[in-house]
Amino acid sequence: MTTTPVGTAKPTLSEQVAREIRAEMGRQRMSAAKLARELGVSEAWTSRRLSGDQTIDLHDLERIADVLGVTVIELFPADKVRPNNR
Repeated sequence: MTTTPVGTAKPTLSEQVAREIRAEMGRQRMSAAKLARELGVSEAWTSRRLSGDQTIDLHDLERIADVLGVTVIELFPADKVRPNNR
């Protein structure tokens, strides 16, 4: 049996998407507080999702993408997006 050392677990897809959202927010210089206001949710709600503590569901991902002015696909890590010819 193979074990993974503590602290080296592969990030979940939701954690990876949260990282991409934070990166896009950084590019746009958008704060988590502003994102929360635009979404009509609390800052705590936003913080839990952006930290990876709470899974981001597809409905929320679509809403976040709309606020950021990007497509949902743009918020997925590049290695998770299939090329169009597959």
